[in-house]
This record gives sequence, structure tokens and C-alpha cells, in this order.
Amino acid sequence: MNTSGALSFCCGSRCLQLDSIQNKLMIALKIHTSQTAPTTSNQSIKIYTWMAEKAHWFTLFKHFGTTFVYSHFNDVLYFAAPCIQLHPDLPDGYAFLAQTALDIDQPRLLIVDIIKLPDSQQPLPNNPHARGNILRSLHMYFPAPTCHIQWSGEYNSLMTFLKTNKLPHKVQAVLELQEDPLQMLYIRYTS
Repeated sequence: MNTSGALSFCCGSRCLQLDSIQNKLMIALKIHTSQTAPTTSNQSIKIYTWMAEKAHWFTLFKHFGTTFVYSHFNDVLYFAAPCIQLHPDLPDGYAFLAQTALDIDQPRLLIVDIIKLPDSQQPLPNNPHARGNILRSLHMYFPAPTCHIQWSGEYNSLMTFLKTNKLPHKVQAVLELQEDPLQMLYIRYTS
């Protein structure tokens, strides 16, 4: 999906007035590159997922009853397009990391990780597996069919699944999720 397509799919108008909460959520995603695949000794304790080909990364969050979208590509905050608005019953304060994917000519927003919980006193788990459990428990708040929670799990399972070619979009890389949800390790993938 090209940049203008990703922005028009996910974003409504620009949000021109920022407050301190919005500013705190506008943090750049950092994807570090690994030259090698994970070793057998450490891959079972790590959590992996994939990056779609030509993906664009966004932070999707709920604030004052409104869904906002922060574009990691152009460092701009937008109001969410209607097709990706979070459910009104989702409490304010949640924030999610998402990527775009083009599924057989149909754009999708894949929710990859949770960035923030609504109660700032409650710490976000450092363990990607624990964050994934929280994310899956919130599935009903994401608007289907445009938003989906993206699978993440054990490396060998991911590689077996990717080799089946059953994803409706191409894969650019394997990603290792980290303690910080805004940092990932990029592992080159060839099908």
C-alpha cells in the first residue's frame, strides 16, 4: 500500500490542537535490523510476528471519546477515519501499535501490540506475551472487517505458517517483539 493510500485509509483530518496526553503518545517506532535469524536456544522465549510488505505504521488511541491516529511515517496526528474508529465502549486511554496491509486489494489495519493501558497507574507489562493476552481480550473493540489483531507467537510456528502462503498479503520481514512495544527487531524474510 503506498503512503497516500495508507493515510487516506486510516486518517481523517489533521488534529491541530495537541494536549500533553497526545504528545506523550506521539513516540517514534524504532525497528532495529538483525542480520541473522534467532538461535534455537532463545527463540522459544521470544514473541514474533511479521511486517507486511509496504506497511505503514500507526499508533491508534482513544482520548476524550475520540479515536486518534498518529502516523509514524510523517510524524503527524490525525483524527481516525470512520472505518477504523475504536468502539465507543472502549475506555479512554488505550493505545495500540498497528500496521497497514493490502489484503487482495482490500486495505486492513493489523493491530500488532498494545502501547498504553487506560489507567496510567497500572504499568504496561514488559513481556510481549502478556501484552498479547491483554490485546486479544479487547478484540471486540476493533472495527471489523477493517481492523484485526495480528497473530504473534513462537518463531517456528510463525515460519511454518508463513511457508503455507495463506496470508492475503505479502510479507516483508519477521519482527521480534521487545519489552518496549515501540521497539522491534527486524529479521529479513525470504519466502
